[in-house]
Amino acid sequence: MEAAVRASLLLFSIGALNVPVECCERPFVDVGGKCLYFEHQKTLTYFESFELCQFLDSRLGRITTAAQLKEIVDFIQQNDTIGHTYWLGGTDEYSEDTWLYAYEVPVPRGSPFWATIQPPSTTAQPSTTQPYTTQPYTTQPPTTIVPSFQGQQLSDNNASTTQPSMTQPPSFEWQQLPDYNEAKNCLALNKDLHYYFTDEDCSETFSPICEKDLTSASEQSERSPNCLGSSEKVISS
Repeated sequence: MEAAVRASLLLFSIGALNVPVECCERPFVDVGGKCLYFEHQKTLTYFESFELCQFLDSRLGRITTAAQLKEIVDFIQQNDTIGHTYWLGGTDEYSEDTWLYAYEVPVPRGSPFWATIQPPSTTAQPSTTQPYTTQPYTTQPPTTIVPSFQGQQLSDNNASTTQPSMTQPPSFEWQQLPDYNEAKNCLALNKDLHYYFTDEDCSETFSPICEKDLTSASEQSERSPNCLGSSEKVISS
């Protein structure tokens, strides 16, 4: 019940969070036309991150285009904050495998957004049993030569045959996330997977990215001294 209520708040929040601002004031910085705040002093759960962003009159970050993803990843790398995994605002807590940001904005699927992983291998390990054994000949060869196929024998009349077991080559199949895991319902930019999207347990603690929409340059009034551009480093690791 609590999860459903929280998910409803995420998807249907209204108020100042959706009102564009004229410039990015501290601690927010302009990244690709959005005011973003990267929290690095502490790590939070997904819902704690959501509440922090609300406190800052913002929302958890959202990425809907490849250009936005590139802008944010470039900014993370240029500011030497690559040691953090970041929460974004996407969740499928409300409806499994229906990934949405606040205001029911769809989370994009597929490449270049979601990480591709190699699932744990289920391939059987190579057998240590020798596939064949031989019987030495005496002065006369035996009337029946019985090679052993890992304990299974072949009779000379071929009444019953068992093929030797062959070790399967390792699997190289890859899987693109999300993987329909009901325990992982919150969206992150994962530092261990080159900042592609991953679905994570909402109780994990990561660094949130909060965002505000920025008005277009033509709509902006005189910039406040507190307005910060993307070239200004304001976040710390």
